[in-house]
Amino acid sequence: RAERLVLHSRRGREIVYTWKMGTERPGREIARALLSLDRGPFRRPGRALVVRLTTPADEHADARLREFAAASEQAIAREFGDAFEGTR
Repeated sequence: RAERLVLHSRRGREIVYTWKMGTERPGREIARALLSLDRGPFRRPGRALVVRLTTPADEHADARLREFAAASEQAIAREFGDAFEGTR
C-alpha cells in the first residue's frame, strides 16, 4: 500500500506516492546503511524496493497516480513474484 504525502516546494504543491517493499523501519534501514550490513553475512534475505512517484497537485493528480500505481504494482508483482508477498 502506498504512503501519500502532499508537499509544498518552489515548483508548487505536489502529491507524492511512495511504496516500500522488503524494507524495515527507517531506523533499522539507517543502521544497516551506516554499518554496511548488506555487504556481509548479515545482508537481508531477498531484495528491497522503494518506488516514489511525484506529480503536480491538481484536480487530476490522484487519478493519475492511482492509474500508474495499478500498472506499476502488476509489473512489480511479475518482476519480484513471491519475494514481497504480504509486504504491500
